[in-house]
Amino acid sequence: MKKMMLLLVAGMLSIALTASAGETLTIVADEWCPFNCAPGAAKAGFGIDILKAIFEPKGITVAYSTMKWETALKETAANKHGAAIGGFREDTPGFAVPEEEFGINVQVAYVKKGNAWKFAGPTSLAGKKVGIIEGYTFGHGIDEYLAAHPAQKVTVSGENALPGLMRKLLLGEVDVVFEDSFVFALKQMELGLADKFEVAGRMEGKPVYVAFAPGRSESKRYAEMFTAGIRELRANKKLAGILKNYGIADWKR
Repeated sequence: MKKMMLLLVAGMLSIALTASAGETLTIVADEWCPFNCAPGAAKAGFGIDILKAIFEPKGITVAYSTMKWETALKETAANKHGAAIGGFREDTPGFAVPEEEFGINVQVAYVKKGNAWKFAGPTSLAGKKVGIIEGYTFGHGIDEYLAAHPAQKVTVSGENALPGLMRKLLLGEVDVVFEDSFVFALKQMELGLADKFEVAGRMEGKPVYVAFAPGRSESKRYAEMFTAGIRELRANKKLAGILKNYGIADWKR
């Protein structure tokens, strides 16, 4: 009887492992390097590296592709993809969101070099043209202010949205752009624009998450796997190694 029970348990484990080994987790977002960079790049982004370190040892392939952020959220909400990476909790109501974030977004107000204006809360935006990427949210009262003053918004979209906003800043078509400090710094360096902009304000960091599709049966399990996985990566120092490749330190250390 014991032998039969052992064989039954072994068989069940084999079936479970086989099912897991055939799984693919599809991840979508707009390019937001270094959080998530160009698919297939030598450095795909530390968020993608974290996902692969958690899921691929368990036989779950991580397939990552980029699209407009608004499209990524909409299609993941409709369960077309496994998860969207790089959003806030308020971006993803109803999604299966892990307990643990994969990074911190430090939102910074950028202006053209020589502009003395400083961001001092939403009301300081009065009379300013604010460049935003379609579908992005900012927190800190900025979203509510812009919703009440839509004429001040200049919206861009597409794969080259951030370079487009930088161009508008340089041309004076917008007065201020809000973006993550790492993302903006990396992009302006890539474009040779390192000395063209100034920081006009820096806000408190906000956690960013991988949000799993709300209607997929595996989403809750994946969210739990991510929470346990990133905690393990932090404990065994592998997370620090991933982040070091991007010049970033662990935000919880």
